[in-house]
Amino acid sequence: MAAFTPVRYVVIGAFALACVNTQRGSSTDCTAPAMDMGGWIERGGRAFIIQLPPTFTAQPSQGIDSDVGLWADGTTRISYDYGRYSNNLSDTTAQADRRVCEVEIGGRPARVVTARAADGGYVAAAHWPNLDTVPLGTLSLTVSGTAADQQGQRTLLASLWSVRVRE
Repeated sequence: MAAFTPVRYVVIGAFALACVNTQRGSSTDCTAPAMDMGGWIERGGRAFIIQLPPTFTAQPSQGIDSDVGLWADGTTRISYDYGRYSNNLSDTTAQADRRVCEVEIGGRPARVVTARAADGGYVAAAHWPNLDTVPLGTLSLTVSGTAADQQGQRTLLASLWSVRVRE
């Protein structure tokens, strides 16, 4: 076993510092952020309920064969698609700081993705597969949002982690 000399400690320390510095300004992880959600309002679609900050307002949206919706507050937007073709977030297109986590939210399996958008913004999204079966296939839910900064991304993640599927 090699002994750690002072030079190795310096090299290891410099490497660790470089790793920490590369995370500055990066996308956050997929976990639920600690955030005060007191005063948030309950919104949702046909299949789910979500908590949103009270400043988010409904925006016009129209789906073709899905239940869709959109809420926004300035540069932070969150939308949903509940249907047979909702995005399962498995796209492997390279995105800066892309993180994918297979988790359970609201007692249901979900895939959570965070990333940096091509325009420098921040993304947070979640997908709940196979929530219902209809004659033409299975229905899934995807909720996704974009924000201008990491605080907005944290708000989006908190909302994603508040989702409860209607029974």
